[in-house]
Amino acid sequence: MGCGSSKATSATDVKVANSGGKNGASEKATAKIPPTVRDTTRTSIHGEIPKPVAFEVALETDIDSILRKNPPKRLQRLEPLNTTPLTAEMLVEKQILVEARKNKALERRAKSARKSAGQRKKILTTQEDELKNKENEIIQQLDSAGKNRTRETEKIIEKQKHIEERGKKAREKV
Repeated sequence: MGCGSSKATSATDVKVANSGGKNGASEKATAKIPPTVRDTTRTSIHGEIPKPVAFEVALETDIDSILRKNPPKRLQRLEPLNTTPLTAEMLVEKQILVEARKNKALERRAKSARKSAGQRKKILTTQEDELKNKENEIIQQLDSAGKNRTRETEKIIEKQKHIEERGKKAREKV
């Protein structure tokens, strides 16, 4: 399996009797047995295949010229660019540009942080205001309930006084 020499041999068909079919009848099956002598040709499903032949092709003497004419994509990316050599002034300019970009990015981040902090603060203040309003409403309800309670007790006391006064008058008449 997978070996080059195993592909070079051909197989012959041999009829083998196999028992155990329906009603005890024997069935014939074919088995492939490799030959003992190697052939110069191989057989396959499509017929005989002749032995492979190798050719040597002489390439141009300069391989680099072929690559320069049609370089692979990987090498196209790696080709050196025709750039001017960097000077100290150019490096300083590039560093200044990089620093400016970094500072701009930091400013953007700081601005977004301030904005989100402001939004959070605004949300917290609105929540605190809502809680204060609820507390004030509850206090007002309790105060009004207390006032109503005192009013009702005063009414009850007045009724009792009125009843007692009637009772006194009725007793004096008797």
